[in-house]
Amino acid sequence: MIRVVAASIQNQHGEYLLTRRPSGKVRAGEWEFPGGKMHRGESTHQALVRELREELGLKVLASEPLHSFSHHYPDLNIELNLLRVLRWQHEPQALEQQQLRWVGIEAMRSATLSAADVRIAGVLQLPPLLFITPNMAALDAAQALPAMVRKATMLGAALVYFRQPQLAPAKLVPLLEQILHDCHQRAVGVLCNREYLGLTAAPIDGLHLRARELSAAAQDSKLQQWRSQHPQALLGASCHNAAELELAARLACSHVLLSPVKPTATHPQAKALGWRGLQQLSANCDVPLYALGGLEPADLDQAREHGAYGVAGISGFCP
Repeated sequence: MIRVVAASIQNQHGEYLLTRRPSGKVRAGEWEFPGGKMHRGESTHQALVRELREELGLKVLASEPLHSFSHHYPDLNIELNLLRVLRWQHEPQALEQQQLRWVGIEAMRSATLSAADVRIAGVLQLPPLLFITPNMAALDAAQALPAMVRKATMLGAALVYFRQPQLAPAKLVPLLEQILHDCHQRAVGVLCNREYLGLTAAPIDGLHLRARELSAAAQDSKLQQWRSQHPQALLGASCHNAAELELAARLACSHVLLSPVKPTATHPQAKALGWRGLQQLSANCDVPLYALGGLEPADLDQAREHGAYGVAGISGFCP
């Protein structure tokens, strides 16, 4: 297994820097995120600093880990460590005869990316903060939920998991359509439960599977048909242990919610994982992982230190 680093570098327009593999190299002509092989004894940050200096002439001043995963090419296996470059000096230069290009996340879908870098592009679709709507009585939900979602998005949540299992379709559908309209106006994505498929013609950004649905999802023809028709849509899953994380990985989920990290009032009987438990489970998880349970946006840095990609929450996002 070869350990490599890859850099997420964004310009002032929110575009990402890609480099094209020159002729004579394996997978020549494919676009990829800049980076390269780690040397023995290097940390991921040290490797990134060296690779971007040698490849692009950049002086990296600060970076943060985003996600790590293993990928298998026909000729080699790699462990890819993705880092976001927070601050750097100098303009990128093509020091190794490679082409350079700044690309928006949407345009990446038409770029000829290497297979591992397709997975990176999928990770970068995910925002770091995810808000989960609380279950509410019908009257309260209709009146209060849109305002709660707006407040959570103002705190930085750019993805909303909408679920209101207690509502009948007559009340659920107009509320879901209002949330979709409000969120899409603010470039916020919306996920909903699998059973909401077909309730509205309004476009949803993805689906979310509860833990009890994971084992049967691969044989769920309606779900699989929807995924084939919407290959760029997100598919999330709720997980609580290593077995459920493995099921989510087999389904090629875009992300998982792992809980509970801390004790919660809604599930007092559930044993909290703690930061150590989060780190142990995330170390063997190839799927981007949101830490959930008693957390709020201010916990993002600590969650990332323990292997999470982001933080999800309910009351912590909208008390």
